[in-house]
Amino acid sequence: MKNNKTVSSTKKAIKYLRELSIVVVGIAITLGLNNLLTVRNEKKDMQLYLNAIKLELEANSAEIDRWITIAKREADYTRYLAEHDVKALDPDTIKYYSDFCYQMSTFPDQSDAFEMFKTSGSMRFIKDKDFLMDIWRAYGQLDFLKNHIDVFYNKNKLEEIRKEIQLEKEGEPVTVPLYDFFMSPYDHTDNLQRICEVTNEVLEKTITKIEDR
Repeated sequence: MKNNKTVSSTKKAIKYLRELSIVVVGIAITLGLNNLLTVRNEKKDMQLYLNAIKLELEANSAEIDRWITIAKREADYTRYLAEHDVKALDPDTIKYYSDFCYQMSTFPDQSDAFEMFKTSGSMRFIKDKDFLMDIWRAYGQLDFLKNHIDVFYNKNKLEEIRKEIQLEKEGEPVTVPLYDFFMSPYDHTDNLQRICEVTNEVLEKTITKIEDR
């Protein structure tokens, strides 16, 4: 009788262990599939982020092209002033340049896509660290350009504009707009054009790398 009870208990234990193992295996498979799907979705998200970054860099590049146009026109003005005696400057040429040389503008760089990419955790899926550094370098260069325009270029230009406004109030109108600014030893216009062109080169290189992935 005891042997029958022992055999019955053993069978129940084996059945329980079998059912338990099936449940454990089922859970493991489910978790594995969920993890696989999660990783796959995260990799898809990474590609979406990269595409968004590409579009963002292209928008920034277009804005830089606009600034290069501005810098080239102002560089022409700088060269004109440098090549002629201030007393022999042509009034019509001065008027032509004065239509734009007082314009003030900031650089509206876009970085929302990059900020979301940084906080998403998707960077861990990029094994090519050089490629990752190219993205960081592109946005770092954009920050440098924006800082140059807002803190150095616009700041100095605004100071010169204020001086001329004050002279106007004092009855001494300026005949050559922003002469001191454009003839500055700091080469405002040449520096601006050079930094814009370098920044665009960095952005275009990164855009190409994203397209090639």
